Amino acid sequence: MRTLFNVVAAVVLLAGAVRAVSPFAGTWHATANGLPAVTLTVQDRDGKISGTVVFYLQTRESVDAPWKVDGGDIVEILNPTTEGSRLVFEVRHHTYHGSSEYGPNVKMTVELAEPDQLKLGDIKLTRLY
Repeated sequence: MRTLFNVVAAVVLLAGAVRAVSPFAGTWHATANGLPAVTLTVQDRDGKISGTVVFYLQTRESVDAPWKVDGGDIVEILNPTTEGSRLVFEVRHHTYHGSSEYGPNVKMTVELAEPDQLKLGDIKLTRLY
């Protein structure tokens, strides 16, 4: 009987731990033009959401030329909040590419479309892990 109690207690504790992790936690990735476009990494530490976003700059030399990744900016997500199936956050934004000057923060919303898929506007991010 004591063993059964220990097993049930362990299952209840594990179930509680699983529920405590945000559904947004993990690494999410999207491509465009067959190349990396966005990587979002979200951590949930004791209910506190944090993370980073990498926005890959894609360029091409002409309309007929192939796309290429021409760098990427990794930025911290700021002021993250969850609203049901949405994660809302801000990112710092340079005034233009290559500038060291920042403009106003940009507010972004990702929505949980499926357990392993987020939507950022028209972009679909897939959970890597």
